[in-house]
Amino acid sequence: MSNYSIGKRIREIRLKKHFSQEQIALRAGITPAYLGQIEREEKNPTVKLVEKISNALDISLSELFSNQENLINRTDSVE
Repeated sequence: MSNYSIGKRIREIRLKKHFSQEQIALRAGITPAYLGQIEREEKNPTVKLVEKISNALDISLSELFSNQENLINRTDSVE
């Protein structure tokens, strides 16, 4: 099992929702450069900042931390 990457997950959701780094950073109250560092796993955000980013992405914390691929695989294997 691989380690969970909050930065990669933030980037994945941001791109799916067609937000720029600038848009999310502004909404979360951080700089676009800092958001980029989080997405590249160069910085580790606090829980409070992760909450702000999830709000900026218009999703809940549970959605941010959910692994959609695993949920889909579990659903497909149950019949």
